[in-house]
Amino acid sequence: MLKKLPHQTDSYRFLAPFYDCLAYLVFRGELLKAHHNIVSVAESNLAEAKYLVWIGGGTGHCINKILMKAPQAKLIYIEASWAMMRRAQTRLDEKYHDRVEWILDSYTWLFESQQTQRWHNEPIDAILTFFFLDVLPKAECVALINWAKQRKIKAWLFADFIPQEAWYRKLFISFMYQCFTLTTKIPQRRLLNHHDLFLKSHWGEQEGSAKLCAGGLAKSCLFKVTEKVD
Repeated sequence: MLKKLPHQTDSYRFLAPFYDCLAYLVFRGELLKAHHNIVSVAESNLAEAKYLVWIGGGTGHCINKILMKAPQAKLIYIEASWAMMRRAQTRLDEKYHDRVEWILDSYTWLFESQQTQRWHNEPIDAILTFFFLDVLPKAECVALINWAKQRKIKAWLFADFIPQEAWYRKLFISFMYQCFTLTTKIPQRRLLNHHDLFLKSHWGEQEGSAKLCAGGLAKSCLFKVTEKVD
């Protein structure tokens, strides 16, 4: 049973009831399309997986599809917002209830010492981050990406906003960050080039996996480690 965190620790408590509606009004389902695109692209990885970690799952769009595509897998669902997680739990099909472990915590829960032995016994096959890395500062993104490489995780299902060249697109991205800063107090203030961060940490984009959506504002793709990790 999850223990509800104090209200002051849930920075999404006011936004959560309106999050899906706002995303639809602004992007007309394009962000959901990114979820579905990467799940379809990574179908073979999901089919073989035993342990999946979904970081910042929010309201859980695609959770039933993920579990259907990964019939052998246990899904560890990490979400720091109680209000968002409750919506994901409501969305989950009853037949999958015993295959999801709900972690009401920050992604740094993965790094805690008591989890170290667990990842030896239950090696993670894939990480999923859908519109999550964009809220993390650069140092935290790099730390997470490097941790996943050292853990020899086979695949990273990625979907997020990407840097833009046109001034009006840059302005729109900046406006989004300002809105989120006001409503959720996220620490990050600008969009990073996550693709470059993956490449510098020796994760490569699987050929043919990339798909753009939302008029090129967002991208989904499958990353895999490109060098041998000792």
